[in-house]
Amino acid sequence: MPIIKATAIFAVALLTIACSTAPSPAPAPEKPATVGSIVRLDPAFDELVPKDAQLEKLADGFTFTEGPIWRPSGVLWFSDVVGNVVRQWSPDGKVTEILNPGGYDGKSNLPAGGYNGPNGMTADKDGAVLLCQHGYRRIVRISKNMKIATVVDKYEGKRLNSPNDVVYRSDGSFYFTDPPYGLPKGDDDPAKELKFNARSSRACRGPMASLSLLIRRPFTSRIRKRRTGYGWRTTSPMTAPSATAVCLPM
Repeated sequence: MPIIKATAIFAVALLTIACSTAPSPAPAPEKPATVGSIVRLDPAFDELVPKDAQLEKLADGFTFTEGPIWRPSGVLWFSDVVGNVVRQWSPDGKVTEILNPGGYDGKSNLPAGGYNGPNGMTADKDGAVLLCQHGYRRIVRISKNMKIATVVDKYEGKRLNSPNDVVYRSDGSFYFTDPPYGLPKGDDDPAKELKFNARSSRACRGPMASLSLLIRRPFTSRIRKRRTGYGWRTTSPMTAPSATAVCLPM
C-alpha cells in the first residue's frame, strides 16, 4: 500500500511539472497600423473597394516615395525620388533595395538631395516594368532578370526633361508626363533642351509617335477633349498659344 501511494504522488508531481513547463500559446499576430479614412462620395465606389476596407501602413522611414506597383508575386515595388533607389516590400514586412542607384548615377552635376531618382512605374509585357528616371531623363524597361534597357530618352533629337509618370493604353502604346522637376532650376535650367513640358505618347512600333499635350505642368491643367478624324485633339485653357497636339491613331 505505501508503494502504491508513493507511485501516485510521483505521478502527480510529474504531471504538475509537465503542465508548468508546457510552452505558452503563440501570441496573435499584430494587425497592421491603420491610417486615415476613406470618404465615399458615390455608392459605385463600393464595387471597387469593400465597405470594411481600411488604409494600412506597410512601411515608413523613407524620403520621398512614388510610383508604387504590385508585382505578380505579391510584392510591392516603389520609388524613392530623393533617395535615388527602388525598393521592394514583401508580405512578411521586409523592405529591400532592388535598384540602387534608381534614377541617377551621380556622374553629372545634379545636386545631392534633389529630385534625381526614380519615379513612376507601370507593368510591361512578359513580367517587365517600365520605370521613369529623373536624373537619367529617360524611361527604361526592367526585365524579369533585372536587366535594364532604355526605351525612350529623346524627342526629335532633344533630351527629355525628366519623365515622371507612365501608363499603358489598350492598343500597346504608352503615355508619360515629362515635367522639369528633375532639373535643378526647372524651366530655367540650362540643361533643359525642350522648350515645353508635355504629356507624350510612344507607339508600340517605331519611334515616339507624337506629343499629346503641351502644358506648363502636366498635372494642373483642366483638359478638354474632342474627337477628330485623326484621333483625339486635346486643348488646355492654361496652355500657351498653339500648345495643342494630336495623338495620331496607331
